[in-house]
Amino acid sequence: MATPDAGVELSIAGVVARIGSGTLDDELPRLIDAINARVRTVADVRTRQAREQLSVGTRVRLNHTVSPRYLHGCCGEVHDIDGDHVVVCLDVPVGRFSSGHVRCSPLALEPIGLAET
Repeated sequence: MATPDAGVELSIAGVVARIGSGTLDDELPRLIDAINARVRTVADVRTRQAREQLSVGTRVRLNHTVSPRYLHGCCGEVHDIDGDHVVVCLDVPVGRFSSGHVRCSPLALEPIGLAET
């Protein structure tokens, strides 16, 4: 017995095959628009969920998505939340962030406890 997801997978495989063969060339702009809209929606939801886990004073660690790479693993405290960005005051200023303040996406932060720093 097939699961509901199995039918979706076959449908996706069929669409991908039709795109690859050129059958859907006239529909590519609509497909691109729909995919881009969905990608934006998913990103907005993930950002909002990550931001909801933070408040001013939350201890955080910068994860592997932050740039520059020398910030990976740095710890600090949320100093400000400004729309879709968070300002973190690093425990130890590093590199070009001599003020110790880093502005980044909430997706680049992992809330941590004091014992983890």
